[in-house]
Amino acid sequence: MKLYEFSSQRITIIVAEDVDEIRDLVCLFLATAGYLVLPAANGQAALQVAADFGGPIDLLLTDLDMPGCGGLELTKAFLKVYPRIRVLLMSASYEPSTAQILGEAANRLFSQSLSRAKSCSKP
Repeated sequence: MKLYEFSSQRITIIVAEDVDEIRDLVCLFLATAGYLVLPAANGQAALQVAADFGGPIDLLLTDLDMPGCGGLELTKAFLKVYPRIRVLLMSASYEPSTAQILGEAANRLFSQSLSRAKSCSKP
């Protein structure tokens, strides 16, 4: 039995990655697992692909470091349109300082989203 057989609906994932080989490989693995995959070569392309698709997008899988619009900026843009989207940031490079910066930025980004959500909910 394959993993995607447990899902009753097809999950849509947009993959934003500027390195063609990495993007193609990630998309191949995800499509083989049964996901609907929307590839994008950079942040701006991901926004355009999402707009052209017009349907719900369940996951944004994005490279952290891309020319122009990087992963954090892209995440902010997607959260404005898709406030419930799940986000997975990836990077081929790792340095402890990058992880710390990413952690701090993610905390600010998602704590703002959570505080907005809490202010809209009723006790």
